[in-house]
Amino acid sequence: MKIAVTADSHLNNNTYQIIDPDTGLYIKSLDAIEAFEWFADESIERKVDRVVVIGDIFHNSDPTEAIRRRVSPVLQKLAANNIQVVILTGNHDFCSKYHALESIKGWNKLVKIVDEPFVETGVATYVPHTIEIECSRTDFRTMIQSLPKAAGDNHIFFGHFGVRGAMRDNLSREEGGGAVSTVDIEETGATVAFLGHFHKYQRVKSNIPVFYTGSIENHRMEDMDGKRGFFIYDTATGDYERVDYTKARPMHSIEVSSVDESVALFESGEWQSSIVRLVVVGEHENIIEVRNRVLDIKRAFSAVGGVHLYCKDGTGAKDNADGSKIEIESIDQIDIMATLKAELDARLEDDPEECVAAHLELEEIYAEESAK
Repeated sequence: MKIAVTADSHLNNNTYQIIDPDTGLYIKSLDAIEAFEWFADESIERKVDRVVVIGDIFHNSDPTEAIRRRVSPVLQKLAANNIQVVILTGNHDFCSKYHALESIKGWNKLVKIVDEPFVETGVATYVPHTIEIECSRTDFRTMIQSLPKAAGDNHIFFGHFGVRGAMRDNLSREEGGGAVSTVDIEETGATVAFLGHFHKYQRVKSNIPVFYTGSIENHRMEDMDGKRGFFIYDTATGDYERVDYTKARPMHSIEVSSVDESVALFESGEWQSSIVRLVVVGEHENIIEVRNRVLDIKRAFSAVGGVHLYCKDGTGAKDNADGSKIEIESIDQIDIMATLKAELDARLEDDPEECVAAHLELEEIYAEESAK
């Protein structure tokens, strides 16, 4: 049996709160859905027998009907091609009382929701995020150790949790006495393990192959340097291959020391459809300059797919000298002037002296551009 394996799809991802005007969906939701559609098409093209999603197919426990309407046809397409679909629940799929996949249970005989751990004899061990975990009534080590040990060759372990020594999304290592170790996984009798929860593709040091598949799409800035794709595993031979995804939205984090430098940077290069975090470093005067010339930056960034701007002091250890920071998020499909106006409106109440001059100037420019 050939199994396509992915994790952490986060199909209703609302990071950056940017709406695509054509679909009404958040732009990162749309990215994630398109990546999941690609995963399904590749699975069909490569004639797999089963797909396994190792948790966090959704970003929260209450996806909208608009999201569900985009996801259902993908599952229907897989089932129509006689491909079994196994979806483990992840921590993002849960709240304290229910999970986002309840309504899918029993929807199609080829679509199975795994919200409790179990062992499929001769095939795999499944350890999802559960309501018991969500409510802190047990832990993953206890759950894993309570399962029967698998027998036979090429037994797969699927789980959604952190493993000691793995790289977290914030680039720190998963540690702590309570964390699951690779030894815990090995002792289940598994010969290979595929995990979800951390978005970066990685192999964890172990006596058996232990992989985090990584999410297919970049969900946030911390994901930008990771390889994107999914695995195909052959239970007959124990062989596995990695299928790369090359259409993930570009994401960049760039440090500059002045407004002029940032303006020059964004007047050249290919930035269309990108999401960018611009970090301004230097003395406090650099931060003041950014505040005073935010419209100049806006004009330079208007051709960029998206902008996320943090202002930091020269040490890079904290935000502005007064503890504040500026954040601007935009995308080329929306009215950037309106975005900046909303940003200033939000800050006007707390910092009127600083914002009022920029606000009045912005009102004038906004009126001019609205009249065009």
